[in-house]
Amino acid sequence: MTVGEYIAHQRKVRSIRQKDLASTLEISIQYMHDIEKGNRQFPRHLVPKLAAVFKIDPDLLYFYIGILPPDIFDYPFGFRDERILAAFASLRDALFDIAR
Repeated sequence: MTVGEYIAHQRKVRSIRQKDLASTLEISIQYMHDIEKGNRQFPRHLVPKLAAVFKIDPDLLYFYIGILPPDIFDYPFGFRDERILAAFASLRDALFDIAR
C-alpha cells in the first residue's frame, strides 16, 4: 500500500472529504488528489498534523512515506552499523510474521 492509498483509506473510513482534509492541511485540493493518486510525495512536515487529524501514531505515516521518524536521529552518540542492521532485521521479522 502506498502512502497515498493509506491516506485515502484513512480519510474515507473517517468520512472526511478530500477538500476538507486539504483545507485542514493547508494544501490545495489538487495537491491532496495528487498525493492520494501517487503523483506527489506527502510532505514530511505535515505528518504530525495529519496524524492528529486521523488520531493515529505519526510513525504509521512515516512508515508508509518510507522514511524514519525524525526522533530516531536524536541519539547523540550515533549508531553502530550492526545495530542498525539488527533493527531492520527485527522490523522485517515482525512485519512479515504479521502478514502471514
